[in-house]
Amino acid sequence: MAAALLQSKWPGLARLALGPCGRAFDALAGRRLEPPVQPSSSRRIHHERIDAARFAERLPALISDYALRPSWKDGELPRLLALAAEKQADGPLHFGGTYDEAGKMVGCHAFYGQAGGIANLLQIQAPGPHWGATLDGLIAAAREMGCVGITGQTQSRFLPHLFGYNRLFFRYAGGTMVRSRITEVAEAVRAGDIFIGGLTGDRWTRLSSDDFGRV
Repeated sequence: MAAALLQSKWPGLARLALGPCGRAFDALAGRRLEPPVQPSSSRRIHHERIDAARFAERLPALISDYALRPSWKDGELPRLLALAAEKQADGPLHFGGTYDEAGKMVGCHAFYGQAGGIANLLQIQAPGPHWGATLDGLIAAAREMGCVGITGQTQSRFLPHLFGYNRLFFRYAGGTMVRSRITEVAEAVRAGDIFIGGLTGDRWTRLSSDDFGRV
């Protein structure tokens, strides 16, 4: 991860000097430390890669229990995902779904990633009982792709499941201020009962990361 972070700042130096050292350190440390993926899902749960259309079809249902949430009209969410896929800084946009034994999608995720880089999480969503399984699917997908780590925003419902993983770092990267004269809105915000961040923020725009000064 350290090599990948430095490579984003000094591409030539990190690739030539730090990449091989990082891989050698990972190989040595992997023999002494427990695997980074700590499965919390049932064997009846499985994960699959999905496309943007399937992600857009299922996400609104997975956020339906939030008091404050987007009301995407027909075609709006697919168009948003198409714009999100134009970002270039963190690699292509990938989608995955978590399914129960009956074949129903109970969670989904979307992240930017490529081999050797740090996956940048755009969105992860699941109902309470399936947060852990969906997180397992995200980690497995990024690891299978060859990503060296995952970074992204979290939310209060997600935190109890994150605390079950080792090699986890938290950092404050920004905040959101909400002002409303509507009592129900203010109460939902204070209670954390609001779907915000990710697709309802600006992380999907090219302006959030792409370098327009380079060809």
